[in-house]
Amino acid sequence: MPPRVGVVGPNHSGGNTGILTYDFVHRTHVDILGFYYPHVFTDWWGDTWITRVYKPNRSTKLGDVRLAHTLGMGQRYQVHYQVKRHLEEQLKRDIGVVDRSASSLVYFAHLKEIKKVRFIFTAPQLPHMLP
Repeated sequence: MPPRVGVVGPNHSGGNTGILTYDFVHRTHVDILGFYYPHVFTDWWGDTWITRVYKPNRSTKLGDVRLAHTLGMGQRYQVHYQVKRHLEEQLKRDIGVVDRSASSLVYFAHLKEIKKVRFIFTAPQLPHMLP
């Protein structure tokens, strides 16, 4: 699995604890997908999308980082429930993009390592050129 492809978030109480309500990604997320969240998800469904697009192997909830999710200040937006109909189609498309991109990143990282090894073993007479 390539490094820096996935999502991480704190373990939180309140709200939907089955998803990452607060999430963090590396910039490779935006490099791969072209956005942080799909533009169609303007209020709800983005948290569900980002959790599921990286599940099961690229999504981590940190047990030692805790956060309380509350509505103490009230809800900041009106939920557009009809947008949920786009979730499964968006997930199907974006999971495919992530999987293909992650595979490519592993392949290129592997090639980079092969070049290093090949160089080390094919040019031992030039130790001053080795890293």
